[in-house]
This record gives sequence, C-alpha cells and structure tokens, in this order.
Amino acid sequence: MKIIKRKANLIPYRFVKNQFEFYLSHRQKTAKQYPDLWSFWGGGIEDNETPEVALIREIQEELNWKPDQFKFLGTYYDSMPNEKFIFFTEVNENFEKQIEIHESQGGKFFTRNEIEKEVKMIFEDKKPLFDLFNHLTKMVVP
Repeated sequence: MKIIKRKANLIPYRFVKNQFEFYLSHRQKTAKQYPDLWSFWGGGIEDNETPEVALIREIQEELNWKPDQFKFLGTYYDSMPNEKFIFFTEVNENFEKQIEIHESQGGKFFTRNEIEKEVKMIFEDKKPLFDLFNHLTKMVVP
C-alpha cells in the first residue's frame, strides 16, 4: 500500500452527563481530501517531524491552542490511503471557549450515538473513535 499522506490527529474528549463526547472538525467544503465531512483535528506530518511535533504544530495552527498532554491511541489508515497517527486528550467543559478555530467550518462534540448516526463523517474515522470510546469506558468502569 502506497501511503498518500502521513497525518497526526487529535481527538479532544470530555466526560459530561455520564457519557464521553469527542470534539471533531467539520472540514472545509474546499478541502482536497474529504471535503465537508466531520473528521479529526490535525494534519500532515512534514519530512523532518515526528508525529508528536506535527500534532502540536497542527493543533496550534487549527485551534490556536496547545494541549498540555496527550496519549497515543494508535495508527490507522483511511481509503486514500493516509496513515494517521491518532492521539487523544481530555479537555474541560469550557474547551470551546479556550480555542479559536482557524482551519475548519467549525467544531462539535459528538456522543457515541451521534457518531454512529452521522452520515457526513469520514467512514474510516469511526473505528478509532469507537476504539477510544471502548478504551475510556474500561478506565471508568471498575
């Protein structure tokens, strides 16, 4: 498989009203890949970057925000195929007031049920979201 692009992506999440919510990006209608669909924040890894360095740079560009810490979820592939290094970080209830969106139509917190029903989401992105949901659920449930 010839990789089109290597990407570093972030899933900000929060736990509200006994459920996890994931903050996703509504891609621009003019995006070269997957226009007008919901996806992860982040973007391309440059030749001299590690996924972690690219993640911080991309999140600062897109959200004018720097995560204090983040954890690696895994490496996933989409249909382009892009290789996605996906990270996650917990955010607080005021997260949307702490960011400035620069490279997206907007952002939204999604519950698991909303992710399952959302048709305007990159199909392959649902697997890492469900994997993260399962990982976080195991941490909360004794």
